[in-house]
Amino acid sequence: MTTVTKIIRPHRRTILGLVFFGVMAAGDGIVSPFFLGQITDGLSAHTFARVLQRLIFWGLALLLVNLANLGMSYFSGRFRQQVNLQLRRHLIQRAYAAAATETNSSSLLAAALGDVKQIEQSVVQPLINMLYSTLQGSMTLIFVLHMSGLTGFVFVALGFVPAVIPHFTARWLKAGTRKWQETNECYTSSLSDTLAARPLFKHYQLVTQGIARLDVSLRQNEAAAFVMNFRQQIASGLVGAVYAITTTVALAGGVWAIRQGQLSVGLLLTTYTAADRVVTPLINLTRAYGQLQAGLPLLNHVLRPVNRQHHRLTYVPKVAGLLKLERAVIGVTKPLFQPLNLTVFPGMKVLIQGPSGIGKSTLLQVILHDRMPLSGRMLYAAALSPEPLKQMAVVHQQPFIFADTLSFNLTLGRTISEAEQLALLQKVGLTAYANHEALGTRLGIDGVQLSGGEQKRLELARALVDPRPILLIDEALSGLDQMTAATINRLILAYPGTVIDIEHQLPASATDRYDAIIKLHLVPAFDPD
Repeated sequence: MTTVTKIIRPHRRTILGLVFFGVMAAGDGIVSPFFLGQITDGLSAHTFARVLQRLIFWGLALLLVNLANLGMSYFSGRFRQQVNLQLRRHLIQRAYAAAATETNSSSLLAAALGDVKQIEQSVVQPLINMLYSTLQGSMTLIFVLHMSGLTGFVFVALGFVPAVIPHFTARWLKAGTRKWQETNECYTSSLSDTLAARPLFKHYQLVTQGIARLDVSLRQNEAAAFVMNFRQQIASGLVGAVYAITTTVALAGGVWAIRQGQLSVGLLLTTYTAADRVVTPLINLTRAYGQLQAGLPLLNHVLRPVNRQHHRLTYVPKVAGLLKLERAVIGVTKPLFQPLNLTVFPGMKVLIQGPSGIGKSTLLQVILHDRMPLSGRMLYAAALSPEPLKQMAVVHQQPFIFADTLSFNLTLGRTISEAEQLALLQKVGLTAYANHEALGTRLGIDGVQLSGGEQKRLELARALVDPRPILLIDEALSGLDQMTAATINRLILAYPGTVIDIEHQLPASATDRYDAIIKLHLVPAFDPD
């Protein structure tokens, strides 16, 4: 239950509001039984004036209870909202953590869209129900024992019998939830693949096979969901069946007590209805606890700690240049090319070339400290500490376009005046978009589609919003026509700082403008030892 405290502690004020209004709302377990018994005995004794008085007080008390229920509904909704925000923010933080950069996006989507809503139903709402049931049950128990002593104790004691059921079903329920979680992640991944592969399946005329593949994981997911929910219904049904038996036995004892003259009819009604407000909350408490146990695997999965460990970086005060690679062996699990020695001085324009698949992008990841060299050293000048990324701008091979305005896609949320934005768009050659109306134009899937060249220009403009000492280029010219590539190359070389340009190939006329050219050669059999 330690994980549960993680979603309670940050929202203590909301919980206090729930408790405050919950105490008043739970008074319904005392108000209605008390006045029902009083009115019954009054009618039996024909004291109608007293009955009318009790009816008025009962109505006022119910009005107060209803107002308390409204307050509790408000704080219940706020608590659900706050937990949903907390869990989804945690997932995003985990996705951006250094150790999670290669986490499957589909699994994160499944957690954010599916698991969080399931947690709301199987953890958050049961917690609210458990709180209310505990308040009503404990308050009414004190009332019952005060009003009818032994008879009330018998009613309540028999009501505890159903509470043992969840103890035997908790592990069974958890297993069903874990199975659903596994199949849901599998289905989300398969759905993502199927949607992304639509052109592939259509071109090969294999749409039926693609849908059939998805249908397998869909059936498994729905079957697991059915089993998970049906198991919860079975567990709840067992609790209800045992409750029906124990209630019948308790009522039989009450009838016997009336016959013996130990109870009045009104006091029996008060005891029975009040005891029911002890037993029913107890049943609800056990049911909610069972749901909570079933939902805990999901909560534990979503609230896994954010691993913020970063690669240990080496800063050298007297390093010659800004960056230095010393016999660095680059690769994922095995070397991709010979050890690399490279020193980059301030203001240098460095071109790194190599064939496709040689590991140019992997080299860029090492410079960005997304991964470490297999051996050798990646050194940074002390001037780049404590975080080299703050001194670097990157032009990616495949620019990411947000489904948002052109202005946001340019600034990425950074503060920059409209005049400066328009000047940057002009500078990179996006003159058609360098106007007030275009800045508000929506790009992305549901908006304007930029061409490949326009995306590369926009990506370069992003780097120019806040020019940093080092500009890293990851094949910015690939896939562009000769004229567009030449234009963007000139813009890159005009960058006011150090440039490390990683390209597949460039014409000789362009390479002459660089201060240093490094050519990578594929050596599959290379052994660093």
